[in-house]
Amino acid sequence: DGTVSAVTPDFLGGDFNPFMYTDLAFSGGAVYMAASGNLDQYDIATDTATNLSTALTGFSVECGIAVVGNLLYITSGNDPTDTMDTYDLTTNTLATVNSALPDESSSLEYDPIANKLYFASIADGSYYQYDPSDNTYSKNATETQSDYCNFVVDPSGQYLYVRTSSGVDQITIADGTITPFAANVPGGPSGSDVTFGPSSSGSCWSLYIA
Repeated sequence: DGTVSAVTPDFLGGDFNPFMYTDLAFSGGAVYMAASGNLDQYDIATDTATNLSTALTGFSVECGIAVVGNLLYITSGNDPTDTMDTYDLTTNTLATVNSALPDESSSLEYDPIANKLYFASIADGSYYQYDPSDNTYSKNATETQSDYCNFVVDPSGQYLYVRTSSGVDQITIADGTITPFAANVPGGPSGSDVTFGPSSSGSCWSLYIA
């Protein structure tokens, strides 16, 4: 019905920032987020927030986070650390799996079909594919209109949809082709995002743009 409700006044991660938690990840009835060296969990059923770790050394704002099996993958965001860490939800252990990501690696999305992660570099607007099986990455495309690199992988795993200053662009994962998808959409990349969800018809997926 379009109702908007606040479920918690603030996460535990630190100072207020309009884009503090670029990404939220959902798993097992809880929401996870990372920023300013902290990894936090919000339990939906009990309405409680818990700090899981303060050991994300060098991790700043604009961190990306995604769930792959029992692991949380986390990018260091707007910080020169340029690392990818994992947090094991079973053993509660933190590990660095790649310490040579591109500058300011932010946003993180998972494609379960191909078992690939995707992240972006705020520094130059480039989008990368990351393979969790061997912790390597390769560039897909550079989209200069997406200042804060908010994007989503489509359910088929064929495209990235990127929020730009005035709309949404589509990046073909196979060859990096960039195609305008939606134009003249109010808002902008720094405070806007895109995601897929159930269509109002109930029979397919829709792209939701904020």
